[in-house]
Amino acid sequence: MATSSTATSSKRSEAATALNATDWNERASSGSFGTLAGRILLSAIFVMSGFMHSSQQEIAYAANVGVPMARLLVPASGILALTGGLSILLGYREPRSGPGCSCFSLSQSRQ
Repeated sequence: MATSSTATSSKRSEAATALNATDWNERASSGSFGTLAGRILLSAIFVMSGFMHSSQQEIAYAANVGVPMARLLVPASGILALTGGLSILLGYREPRSGPGCSCFSLSQSRQ
């Protein structure tokens, strides 16, 4: 009798864990206004930065400052920013896009 009650309690805890994970995923990906506004505002920073990195002025500035292979690396960083921003906006692979955008921001903040 003890083994059946143990098996029943373990099934209940597994079901509760699955339910909690489902609730958390639904709340995190739900279409609440705050979540949507935050995604739009945060992604706008990276999308706009991505488009600005493809200009000749940005490439010339980076080459003047001393960035090696500026003609290649500046547009590449723009593509990284653009894809990261779109990833945040659309919610695609969120665990990877956040750290990627953080690395991009840290690399751009060098003075």
